[in-house]
Amino acid sequence: MSDKQQLLFVCDWDHDRKKSWSGTHQGIYSALQRYFEVQDIDIGQYNGSIYSYISKLRRTTNRLFHKKADMGCANLAHYRKVIQSEWGGIQTLPSIQFAECPTQDNIRSYFYQDMSVSVVKDLHDSNVDIFKYCGFQNQSYKAILKREKIQSKAYYASAGIFCMGEWFRKFLIDKGIPKEKIYAVGAGINLDATKINTSKKAGNKILFVGRDFERKNGPLVVDAFKLAKNKRADIELYIAGPAPREEIEGVHWLGDVPTDKLSDYFNLCDIFCMPSKFEAYGIVFIEALTYGLPCIGRNAFEMPYLIEDGKTGYILNEENADDLSRLMIKLLDNKEIKENVNERRQEYLEKYSWDAVAKRMYNVISKDIAKGN
Repeated sequence: MSDKQQLLFVCDWDHDRKKSWSGTHQGIYSALQRYFEVQDIDIGQYNGSIYSYISKLRRTTNRLFHKKADMGCANLAHYRKVIQSEWGGIQTLPSIQFAECPTQDNIRSYFYQDMSVSVVKDLHDSNVDIFKYCGFQNQSYKAILKREKIQSKAYYASAGIFCMGEWFRKFLIDKGIPKEKIYAVGAGINLDATKINTSKKAGNKILFVGRDFERKNGPLVVDAFKLAKNKRADIELYIAGPAPREEIEGVHWLGDVPTDKLSDYFNLCDIFCMPSKFEAYGIVFIEALTYGLPCIGRNAFEMPYLIEDGKTGYILNEENADDLSRLMIKLLDNKEIKENVNERRQEYLEKYSWDAVAKRMYNVISKDIAKGN
């Protein structure tokens, strides 16, 4: 029998577990098994329980009657009942979870998130232009308020909140969550680091990755590229994610590239450009840096924490195609920044791995257990 501490892993798994939260769920689940005896609790819509069928029926009804979604509040209520019946009588156990389920006295909840419902509410209230890209724009405001109340209560009752990024950690502190229970633990890359190969780079290729073309600010990238190409005719733009759009000289529409093939384009291209309108964290930035690509991101959310302006890339302060086109050419021509990023590869590999994230979590949880918290 294992002498590792048991840990409940409460997750809303997708049908293809490898694609769940763009690979994040699988990455952290696998890494945690090095440190804990992990008990997987699937609260997803594909787990085969009666509650998964109820959830599917509710979503179908909402679509048929054009109702706005309820922010998952009803699903949480159902799954709390399931977990209470299965885990209500056991000894106190720590859990890693991604939503407010379960909430019960014998479950010591640690949340791992890249943002909170309060972020969504703040955007709704004060930044409608960004709110419409956050992924929750189809939720009713009543549901947002209800879920925020549920989440806030869960945060205060939790043992700890593991934030993916530093901006989110600071956001929660500003919201009044006790800072002693908030930890920025980072994220890991989902690309195979053994495939890194910088020998194919020609110094003229820009990479953009993002299925959600508008949210990732793809149209701005394309407009900026057109301007940049007028100044430097040899440059090329590779766009992975969206279906092909207008034909533009030098633009390569790659479509939805499988994860195991993305490495080929990170190896081919020289810089990465994705000044997202909304990006709670942006694992693709740390993948680009690990593969040796300096980055261009927008001055918002976690992007300025991942990209050191002038050292590992550039930060776009205004959503302006002229400004972005200048940064594209400037970064393609900047050998010092490229060398700096390549020299830091080992640092990135160690910092941006799921094992490193799991170890940070383990250190916090084991310390809490030792203190009897």
